[in-house]
Amino acid sequence: MRQDFTEVYDQAVEKYGPALIGAPNAVRAPITDFDKANMAAVAGMCANPANATACAGGVPNYSVGILAGLTNKYMNRGRTMIDGFDIDAHARFDLGGYGKLNLGSSATIMNRNAYNGDDGYGFSQNYVGYYGNPKLRANLNVGWQYGDFSSNLFVNYTGGTKWAYDKNDALSNNPQTCTATGVAVAPNNCGGAPAFKTVNLSLAWTPIKDLRLGMNIKNVLNTKPFFDPYGWEGYNHSLNLFGRVISVSASYKFM
Repeated sequence: MRQDFTEVYDQAVEKYGPALIGAPNAVRAPITDFDKANMAAVAGMCANPANATACAGGVPNYSVGILAGLTNKYMNRGRTMIDGFDIDAHARFDLGGYGKLNLGSSATIMNRNAYNGDDGYGFSQNYVGYYGNPKLRANLNVGWQYGDFSSNLFVNYTGGTKWAYDKNDALSNNPQTCTATGVAVAPNNCGGAPAFKTVNLSLAWTPIKDLRLGMNIKNVLNTKPFFDPYGWEGYNHSLNLFGRVISVSASYKFM
């Protein structure tokens, strides 16, 4: 984890002043020939008695080169504690004259997601249930094969979360304020980022040997994404943004 640059700069200014003279983490470029030429010109100006008042404090010069950067520092996050349940189940059924049925399902049920930054404060809060950390993610697949025809139905589900990133953020972004990152959300979503699901369907048919016809329908239910102030352009791009998409294909295998 890298320390924020603004924080690094502010800490250095507080201790060493705006010029950062003597700051050990200040990286400076060497004094250039152009700088030296400027100093020579100023020395010549101060040698003129008419400029004695302007040079009463001595001849101005550069003691160090310009600031090129600040050395940042990193902190190991230490330990991460994640636990929960992963469920993965599959089944196959022979339907006799009605073909074959394949079922599959997997789910991740989160219990805890916390980290210890080795900063003396111990483990952080549990982030499960806060924005970006849903408690449940799951998918279901149903496949049916009948002669030269096959179909597969996929259901993907992501559980809802709070709009707040953590308990501190929840003080200002909660169901009562009906906001996320300080921006008003849809009235029906005041309780948090809603759960989201999509249904995809694929169909395939082999009418003759070596010829395969197919059709894929993504987002069968034409589910539209909800307004999300955290997302680019107001949408969470991990969700389906394009509505229902239908594609067809045909392939032939030449011997």
